[in-house]
Amino acid sequence: MAINDYSEEQLFTALRNADSAGDKTGAQRIAGLIQQRRSTQNQDSNPITEAGKGLLQTGVNVANIIPEIADAFMSELRGRVIS
Repeated sequence: MAINDYSEEQLFTALRNADSAGDKTGAQRIAGLIQQRRSTQNQDSNPITEAGKGLLQTGVNVANIIPEIADAFMSELRGRVIS
């Protein structure tokens, strides 16, 4: 069976089981499989997709500026009215 035949949750369960059983060699092998899988997933990311995600997050951040300013302004006004 290939590494992709198992979910990450299954691999972590196997890692915990091997560790609990004192199977140091097995635990190390499973931990290596988890690391291998994660590094493969990171390498598969598309640079254009990643750039798009960054641009989208920038847009969200810019869109949040005005509400944040309004909240700060309203908090200041409430503070002055109460005082």
